[in-house]
Amino acid sequence: MATTQPLVTAQHAKSVTKKADIALTRGVIVVEGAAVDSVKLPSGADEGLIVGVVKDDISSGEYGEIYISGIVPTVAGAAITVGLPVSINGNAGKAKPAAPGSGANSFLLGFARSAASGDGIWFQLEIAKSVMQGA
Repeated sequence: MATTQPLVTAQHAKSVTKKADIALTRGVIVVEGAAVDSVKLPSGADEGLIVGVVKDDISSGEYGEIYISGIVPTVAGAAITVGLPVSINGNAGKAKPAAPGSGANSFLLGFARSAASGDGIWFQLEIAKSVMQGA
């Protein structure tokens, strides 16, 4: 069964308040914005300035909560298997399984704690930011 809304709420999550450079929707991955206290959507896949996952929709120019730790509902941009490391899929801020090429780095947001069958499906992500290098 496809899941288009989160099944559970965040668990053991911590968040910070940041200003949205553009309108942001719940569950997307965001990166550092133009100002010190702001966030935006990534410019592309595997961007390295990851802040976290948007807790609730935030209007452009407004402040909102960004999850920075815990197990949080996140939107997939591709099929994701439980346990896989997760990175940014592209400029929409969705998640994908991390798969860096040989000698290339992939900036990880964390690990999948539930599966997603494809684009737009919600899954549970355990935030654990790190870097992974392809073999």
